[in-house]
Amino acid sequence: MIWIYGSRFAQNGFNSVPSVTNSNIVKLVDGYSVYDCEMHNDKTTNTQLTCYAPALPESVYQIRVYVN
Repeated sequence: MIWIYGSRFAQNGFNSVPSVTNSNIVKLVDGYSVYDCEMHNDKTTNTQLTCYAPALPESVYQIRVYVN
């Protein structure tokens, strides 16, 4: 599990306007490989994200956060 702290994250996936979605996507990047980090929406706020990282080989990873 990874906790990411920051600001202006989408608080959750619910929006009263059906055509607009509020979501956060987290990717782990190692060189040319990109891995999804599954969001744990119960622990998501506008200043904190929590996601489940898959089993990955030992390396240094860059975390990319996409907010929609």
